[in-house]
Amino acid sequence: KDAELKAQRIGELEKEKHKQLEKDKQLEKERMFYIFCVEKYSAFTTMTSSEVLSLFQKHDVYNFTSTNYDVLHSQGEEYIVNEIAVYLKNQNNVRK
Repeated sequence: KDAELKAQRIGELEKEKHKQLEKDKQLEKERMFYIFCVEKYSAFTTMTSSEVLSLFQKHDVYNFTSTNYDVLHSQGEEYIVNEIAVYLKNQNNVRK
């Protein structure tokens, strides 16, 4: 009986470990995508990467890009930059 419970617990722990690894992989993808967005936004504007990063931090663009990762990451660079620009414009309108 103890061996059965131990085996069941090990199975549960393995499932949890796998779930956490998948979460970590997804977070890493979202972080890399965010860096990509900073660089591309900089390339499409006259802003430096540092300026873009400050702007993105001020308006929580990371949350926007991670929440919309599934849709955004499969689009072209111009589309992604335009979506971020619209998001930023909406953020500015809300904060006024």
